[in-house]
Amino acid sequence: MVPSTLKRFHALWNFLLKEHIAALIHSNTARTYLWHFNAGMECQLPEITAAT
Repeated sequence: MVPSTLKRFHALWNFLLKEHIAALIHSNTARTYLWHFNAGMECQLPEITAAT
């Protein structure tokens, strides 16, 4: 059970890492990417605070 869970987590991690790298490459600059990321986090913060 533990090995399969680790394998599943590893596959998910690889997928997220690839998506992250692809986002960095496709955005004009890393600064633009970070700006969008920060804007997204700020939008989600009220929802997270309300949920807890």
